[in-house]
Amino acid sequence: SGVSHVDCPSTYECIIAPDDTYAVCCLRAQSSEKPGSCPNPSTGIGSCLAKCSNDSDCPDAQKCCGNCPRDCVQPV
Repeated sequence: SGVSHVDCPSTYECIIAPDDTYAVCCLRAQSSEKPGSCPNPSTGIGSCLAKCSNDSDCPDAQKCCGNCPRDCVQPV
């Protein structure tokens, strides 16, 4: 059976891998979340570096998006 978001505490969000092989509970960034939505994630091969951890790490209206890698992008 798959992993459900109810497996994480209420102050966390559940990030499920695209192939449903694992899930990670990540602390919700409630106060720092900026308006807008992340664009569709790009799929690429390379090192997995997080350039941001939440929206407050990004300049102006940019949001911290993606799982691997995470980067600041313009919202859609």
